[in-house]
Amino acid sequence: MSTKIVKRSLALSALMAFVITGSAMAREVLTGNHEITGTYVANGGAATPERGGAIYHTNGSLIINDATFEANTATKRGAAIYANNSDITVTNTNFTDHASSAAYSVIYLQNGSNMVLNGGNVFNNGESAVHVADSNLVLKGQNDFLNCVTVPSILLTEDDGNPDTISTLTFEEGSTTNFTGGVAYDIATANDRAIINVESGAAVK
Repeated sequence: MSTKIVKRSLALSALMAFVITGSAMAREVLTGNHEITGTYVANGGAATPERGGAIYHTNGSLIINDATFEANTATKRGAAIYANNSDITVTNTNFTDHASSAAYSVIYLQNGSNMVLNGGNVFNNGESAVHVADSNLVLKGQNDFLNCVTVPSILLTEDDGNPDTISTLTFEEGSTTNFTGGVAYDIATANDRAIINVESGAAVK
């Protein structure tokens, strides 16, 4: 089935946004404001890209609702999604059976990106779910990280391209996070920091 693309204005922005809906979607390279709803993305393209096996997004906002990402690959960062200077919100979405040959996770956030996992998200992959490099990740609602047995579910690191990196992870009040791989950080430079905030009432299992 072909993908339906509708153009509309965002309520909070004078910029235009592309809204992508449909049962199947090929790999997308996106800049600016976009919304993806009810979409199935598997094997994002015939050629395996270095970054963002399903979605490569830069410089804008990306909203993903009720989607499925399955068996996408990248040779380096972000088997499913690579984000550079992006604001991303993901809700009720499944990520399954992804692989990046450099073990750089299913979702890779870089260069000041902000991601909210807004609940209802399930990660069932053999590698890290989210790699946070000089970026921010917030967990809301319930999110499940399954099958990350030998690697951390979430990894906080410095960004080699930026000095004075700050990578943050926040478990929001009232959220529930089910882990098999936990959280790890790898900060090698003195001026770089990893910050983990667990707000009152957040359940981390």
